[in-house]
Amino acid sequence: MRRVVAIPLTAISLLIIAGCERWTLDRQMEEFCRKDGGVTLYNTVVLPSNEFSKDGIPLARYWRDPTLVGTTSRLGPSYRYVSRDETIKTGEPMKGEGRLTRYVEEIYRGEDGQLLGRSVSYGRAGGDLIVLEHFSTAGCPVSAKPLLTAVFIKGEQK
Repeated sequence: MRRVVAIPLTAISLLIIAGCERWTLDRQMEEFCRKDGGVTLYNTVVLPSNEFSKDGIPLARYWRDPTLVGTTSRLGPSYRYVSRDETIKTGEPMKGEGRLTRYVEEIYRGEDGQLLGRSVSYGRAGGDLIVLEHFSTAGCPVSAKPLLTAVFIKGEQK
């Protein structure tokens, strides 16, 4: 009888312990998001409507060019796009370890180097039990508008 009770109690205890790191990392992530998460605009740029794709992506001819992905030229010659990931807590999610990462995107004007806008978000991966060979994830904040469409505003056709 004791064995029948001990097995479920052990399983419940393991589930609680396994979720502790996830819970801690989620609280940290939410605190970071409150401090500096989201889109910050320093200046907007009005572009003619012909600089937008049918689905509203500004400078799409550069943005969608696979040869420019991962470069600072991703928005063409007039702007510089910088994207970086900063690891706050290292871990291997497939081993049940948690990882916390800060993601930063910035857009600069090319001619004077002025920062036009910055987006900061956070992501957590793992830190709990792996179910069906997938670890859990969470992220914040949920931005109403992506950095690209916040910085570049559609104007009149030229």
